[in-house]
Amino acid sequence: MSGPGVVARWRRPVGDQRGMALLFALVLVVSLAAAALALERRILVNYRAVRAEAEAVRLRQLARSGIELGIALLADDFRRGAVDHLGEAWARAEEASGVLASEGRRCTVEIVDLSGRIQVNALVTSPEAEKRDRSLAGLRARYDPRQAQLLFRLLTGSRFQLDHRRARRMVAALIDWIDSDQTVCEFEGQKGAEAEAYQERDRQRRPANRPLAALSELVLVRGFDERLVFGDPQTGRLGLADLLTVAVAQGRARGRININTAPAAVLEALSPAIDARLAQELVRYRQANPQALADWRWPSRLRPTLALDQRLIATSGAVFRIQATARLQQQWRRISCVLHRPSFQVTDWREE
Repeated sequence: MSGPGVVARWRRPVGDQRGMALLFALVLVVSLAAAALALERRILVNYRAVRAEAEAVRLRQLARSGIELGIALLADDFRRGAVDHLGEAWARAEEASGVLASEGRRCTVEIVDLSGRIQVNALVTSPEAEKRDRSLAGLRARYDPRQAQLLFRLLTGSRFQLDHRRARRMVAALIDWIDSDQTVCEFEGQKGAEAEAYQERDRQRRPANRPLAALSELVLVRGFDERLVFGDPQTGRLGLADLLTVAVAQGRARGRININTAPAAVLEALSPAIDARLAQELVRYRQANPQALADWRWPSRLRPTLALDQRLIATSGAVFRIQATARLQQQWRRISCVLHRPSFQVTDWREE
């Protein structure tokens, strides 16, 4: 059978196929475009990630330079003299850190004299400490009574104002947390806490029987809580973390407080004769008279009858914390460490 109608019927499928081919081509183009766009986005994301990682490396190196600057400032200070106070260049390290600024990046360096804080791990005696101080040798309780009294006065002083009985229990509990034995410590009639006391509430909890690794660990010790340890950031009220340190100075500087850099609350803890008012007067005096701070007896110029235990104090720093923070817009890297003098040993290196 032939004729125009037959040819038309045979040609229709060819037109349909061309339409399908066009539709398929359009779908393919759209798919390829979408894939190309997704690939472009992925490349852009990867590029930004690589760029951010490269910037993080540069910021880390800048922060390391800040640490080196801090060490250099402390080394220069050590060569200049044996007295450390808050008017010296190391205490104003942030001003010197301006030399590290580069291409929009900046680095802030902060140095804190940890010798101006109470060395909490010095509570428990060591064989080396007993060799240096014979009064510690042969003690039935393996703790330094001077350091225990120092912490007790801090807890009962004007900053925390704890009940004396509670403060004694806390000191004893902290000694038990740090010392290596299982014998319950007794401090001025109040007992501490070994494993049995903790397991009454939590069977998995027990004293570490080692020096504190971080001040945040204090919240695990019986009697201590977060508010006491960390203070109140909203009101700026100091906590124990602002007045204590887990770092322990080497040699004869172990447990000694640098009275030239100690906060008022720590100065108040040095003696029962120092109240909050006198502690503030001491802070003002050392700010106005930096030339007089080489003599450890300078506090007696404000109160001639004031007698401080020379074994508890110093006029120079033996252990410092250096912190360097490098920034570029919203990106930052921070490095901190602890520097011991005169050995210039670096410990507790941390990176964020």
